[in-house]
Amino acid sequence: MNNGIFDKNQAEYEKRELPVELTLAFARDTDAFVRFTQLSLADQDELVAKVGRVRTKRELERLIDTIELPSDTEL
Repeated sequence: MNNGIFDKNQAEYEKRELPVELTLAFARDTDAFVRFTQLSLADQDELVAKVGRVRTKRELERLIDTIELPSDTEL
């Protein structure tokens, strides 16, 4: 998928590191990764901060499931 939002946010995140747990979760759920890239950088940072408080794989899966596309985004 190639769209302006993904490209802009992906370029910004290439300068940053994601927690290993989040990277592995996105490997298992690529749709969640696409949704994550559609978020603003502030929302991405908020989610990354929440990952730091997750204690179990199930909690991480539930957190990943909560990622929603911004209302003005079309796939």
